[in-house]
Amino acid sequence: MKDKRGTGSGDSYRVLLIDDTRHSEKLVAKVLPQVVPSVTPDDARKLFHESREHGMAIVIVTVKEHAEFYAQMMVRGGLRSTIEPDSSTL
Repeated sequence: MKDKRGTGSGDSYRVLLIDDTRHSEKLVAKVLPQVVPSVTPDDARKLFHESREHGMAIVIVTVKEHAEFYAQMMVRGGLRSTIEPDSSTL
């Protein structure tokens, strides 16, 4: 999966889509592109299937403030989400 990195200074954080039985492909394809501008509906569908297969999927890697915002908006849209530091930048 290609890395979508945001701009800005500070540490990078991963925004994760956590698998949940309440998620439908249609819901993920609707909410993610509204919340994260760089995610297309096709990207969202791929992330949905990746989260089903692996328990989670990395939506975007960005600065902490953006990551917190995206995760919060995903939750408001009905998706399970969290953020974690991006260990690949250490």
